[in-house]
Amino acid sequence: MPLTPPNLDDRDFASLFKEARSRIPRYVPEWTDWNDSDPGITLVQLQTWLADTILYRLNQVPDANYIKFLQLIGVEQLPAQPAWTELTFTLKEKNVPTDVLIPAGQIVGVSARDLEQPVFFETDRSFRAMSARLELVIRVLPGSPPLDITQDNNAAGRSYAPFGDPAQTGGMLVLGFRSPLPAPLPFSRDEIGLQIYQPDEGQALLARQQEAVCGPPIPAAGPPPLAWEWWDGVDWSDLDVSGDATADLSQSGQIFFRVPGQIPAVPFASSISAHSAISITTRR
Repeated sequence: MPLTPPNLDDRDFASLFKEARSRIPRYVPEWTDWNDSDPGITLVQLQTWLADTILYRLNQVPDANYIKFLQLIGVEQLPAQPAWTELTFTLKEKNVPTDVLIPAGQIVGVSARDLEQPVFFETDRSFRAMSARLELVIRVLPGSPPLDITQDNNAAGRSYAPFGDPAQTGGMLVLGFRSPLPAPLPFSRDEIGLQIYQPDEGQALLARQQEAVCGPPIPAAGPPPLAWEWWDGVDWSDLDVSGDATADLSQSGQIFFRVPGQIPAVPFASSISAHSAISITTRR
């Protein structure tokens, strides 16, 4: 558990001033004007401010000692780092190309009522904003019918196990992308980045330290290896995955891939229009 340095004195300006003013009748009974306009009250406020400043500096001693003790065992604080955020670029529904290149170094301003001036962010790499949108998520487990989990994927605060709990060998997660209608556009042939979000409780569980056990160490099972594929109209073919910051969907991050061929639009059901399909399958 983290160590929290204690406050040596938790009194603030208000409590110090109240205590000092309450002692006036005891030591100076003839002093009856306690309004802020009285010069004596002004002097009391000044002394209270000085005492409050001293207590503030005193309470920094545990923090300073805490940092020095950590330095003795080789633990240093991280240097200041620039703020970062995740940006979403949405293309218009009509009269848009298949994708639009967002170059590296693109400046994006963010403004809000509580900001005195806009905050500017800069993209750290180039990427493409697609016109196709993820509108269908289907989970297929061995021996079970396909399950539409699109609502679980889109709803805030909800999560799901993409390959079952625990993950099953041969489990498949199908992603259906649809381009704007009425004239469907071809799927992008350039590198695409897909953002994956791990639920908070899952992230905390993965970051938790392993419990100490007796005997030889037992290697961790780790996440199951995944196969990223795309439907070419006849069979599933391997995707060209150029980067995986999620460690096989075990943490939040981005997957970068490139479709080597054109994905045809296929109907997933009689009530669902045609989509371009990409699947993720467990191989273990």
